[in-house]
Amino acid sequence: MQTTPVIVNELQLAPKLHQAVDQNHRGDFGLLLALLSQDACDWPQFHLQDGGSTEQQLHKQFELPPTEPLLANLATDAVVTDNSATFAEQGATAFRLQQCLRPEALVIRGEHSMEMSEVIENLDLHSRSRYAGTAINVLPQVPDFADQLTEQRMWLNKSIAA
Repeated sequence: MQTTPVIVNELQLAPKLHQAVDQNHRGDFGLLLALLSQDACDWPQFHLQDGGSTEQQLHKQFELPPTEPLLANLATDAVVTDNSATFAEQGATAFRLQQCLRPEALVIRGEHSMEMSEVIENLDLHSRSRYAGTAINVLPQVPDFADQLTEQRMWLNKSIAA
């Protein structure tokens, strides 16, 4: 059973290495270097920092606010930020402040892109509902062929009798 952690890289031995160099203890310095792992994957300069992507780390390091949304979808977002009323009522300075506090998306649109929206608007009502998945295909009730024949015979007998 091992009671102490394994020494992997020079960051774990930094104070001891510094002390050995400072006091000119070559034997201690050589022993400490021999204890280090020979695998390059264990060296600190090849370790990627854990904790997310580089962008997330930079946001955290520089204490940046969350990124502003580029697109807002009216079909899925319940509340879409609109700062235009602030600009109209209170002016440009209040608008800039509101934009920093609650940024609105650059483009607010519906479920589809602009080109697709134009195509859908030019479709007939039945094609639009079929594309949206709301079309109800109800076939008319067609009577059985034998029932149609008996009904026609009945009408024929009534017309001959009259």
